[in-house]
Amino acid sequence: MIGQVKYVTTAYAEKVVQDKEQKGIFITFENQEYIVIDNRNGEAKTKKFPNLQQAFEWARLIVEERREDTHGNQTG
Repeated sequence: MIGQVKYVTTAYAEKVVQDKEQKGIFITFENQEYIVIDNRNGEAKTKKFPNLQQAFEWARLIVEERREDTHGNQTG
């Protein structure tokens, strides 16, 4: 786990996307791509990246956005 972002196996990531029960932000590696799964709200949105740095940066932005939301600040 990197802060609030969890690096998971492909099998676990598939379960997150199918079940949508495991809440959080996840990163996995499959077919030469890093995939970020945003399942904070049970929607399991995914986005693919060519490298871990880009995937982690996007995931970090999601975490920061959430942090701002919980403190009552406007985002965007």
